[in-house]
Amino acid sequence: MKCAICPSENAILITDSVTLKDPNGKDVIIQDIEMYTCNDCGEKYLDRMQARIMSLKAEAAGIEIKRRRWGLPLPDQS
Repeated sequence: MKCAICPSENAILITDSVTLKDPNGKDVIIQDIEMYTCNDCGEKYLDRMQARIMSLKAEAAGIEIKRRRWGLPLPDQS
């Protein structure tokens, strides 16, 4: 597959974990996220569906990605 970052054709699908911060700054590891990695540049990236699945898993772990990105208060901060 073509890499989304560099011009390489060596991107492959892998399953990896992603580390995010919870609202208190604590690391939360989200397991089993499918993503692409480029064998040439080393970048890892998600397509739209993979990003949605990661977002759902993160929210299930207590991280509200959209609210944090847009600077909105979290439910317990109202």
